[in-house]
Amino acid sequence: MKRRLEVLIYSQKILLIIAGIAAIIISIADIFGILSIPWIADRIELITLLLVGLFLTGITILFTETTTNIENEIKKLPGVEVMQFEDAADVYNYVTTQLITAEKSVDDITWGSRKGYRTKNEAKAYKKYVDVIEKVCKKDIIKYREISSLSDENYFNRSMHLIEKGYYNYHLGYYDTLKIQLPLMSFIIIDSKKVIVGFYRVPVLSPEGEIYLCITNDNIVRLYIDYFATLWTGSDKIKDTTNINENLISQIKEKLNIK
Repeated sequence: MKRRLEVLIYSQKILLIIAGIAAIIISIADIFGILSIPWIADRIELITLLLVGLFLTGITILFTETTTNIENEIKKLPGVEVMQFEDAADVYNYVTTQLITAEKSVDDITWGSRKGYRTKNEAKAYKKYVDVIEKVCKKDIIKYREISSLSDENYFNRSMHLIEKGYYNYHLGYYDTLKIQLPLMSFIIIDSKKVIVGFYRVPVLSPEGEIYLCITNDNIVRLYIDYFATLWTGSDKIKDTTNINENLISQIKEKLNIK
């Protein structure tokens, strides 16, 4: 791209310089009466108009082509575009489509602070999202790691269902946040290529006005990957490969008053 732009800019500079020099020569010649030749004198206005046209054409081409090339190259850069979603339902629907197309891995943070706030559309989209998680876990080629606070019976049953199904590639890490009123941000990483992030206002604020983004910038995604890896390392493992911590499951059930 750099070389193409250099050639383009150089060629247009030459055109502008030629047009400018010619205009100066004609102006000086006209002042000193050098252009007294009838054929030239009768066409001064046309010649001037031609030079102005060349000058403006060069400027236009230079600006248009340069801008177009820059825009085209920017569009090719990975992760320049950041998607923003209207609401949680849109996020769930988008995540569902991305989970279906996942090829290698899914790293999912589910703090579970958002409950009791779902609209009808959100609840419908959420159910589809949960159903697709199980479909993904059925694929042996995809490693699904989830970190969750299992903050209520719904989230607990959701995760226990996947464990009870015996999906080898489903792994679950746990943090006890029941007594912490801290707004934690949830996110999901698909194939280590993109991160969908949001769900952070509850329980401190209502979810209205919450911002949800999908980011594919390599450096930002790497940050989330490293952050997830840090959280995963520090989590209490409820399920890791085939190892299931039954004692921890019993403790969580007791905390949630689940029979």
